[in-house]
Amino acid sequence: MTSRAEHAEADAMSAIHRLFYAVRPDLGAQARMSSSGAQLCKALGGVGHIVANGRLHVTLHWLGDHAELPADLVERALMAGASADAAPFDVVFDRAECLGRDGGLVALTASSGTGSLRRFQRALAGAMTDAGIGRYVRSSFKPHVSLVYGDRQIERQTIAPIRWTVNELVLIHSVVGQSRHIVLGRWPLQTRQLDLGW
Repeated sequence: MTSRAEHAEADAMSAIHRLFYAVRPDLGAQARMSSSGAQLCKALGGVGHIVANGRLHVTLHWLGDHAELPADLVERALMAGASADAAPFDVVFDRAECLGRDGGLVALTASSGTGSLRRFQRALAGAMTDAGIGRYVRSSFKPHVSLVYGDRQIERQTIAPIRWTVNELVLIHSVVGQSRHIVLGRWPLQTRQLDLGW
């Protein structure tokens, strides 16, 4: 008979460790997303699962799923995150639509106005390449926030715009299946002051 500690150790050993860069909505935007998620669940017949506020995010680059967290990759990812440079910028999500092969994910997307986010994603790709982890650069990028998981589909629809100012980049370690996001690194976006040489 195995003990609870042995079960926990076995679960930890069999866990999938996901690593990715992301930007996250502020608390006000999270609340509005949660409200939209509740409305979308009704449209899905009440069977959807809403992503918890603390896990809402836009993935910029995915650094893979791993049987255990690779220390060298984390070190290089931290180097790249620290060298990514951008001023804060606004994003607006104003649509809900199904994504994925089976359409079981309802996500928030944007009809326009994602230029700053896309430029930041590309700048981060350059920093990743410089840090020796360019193989993880995402070549295609559809900005979205995963909001509801279910087994039914909805038609793409317009929602009340949800806007927030992106002012931080984070590196997240997600333990798949445990609903845990562990922030390994965070870097504030800063507006550069004009150096007049005085």
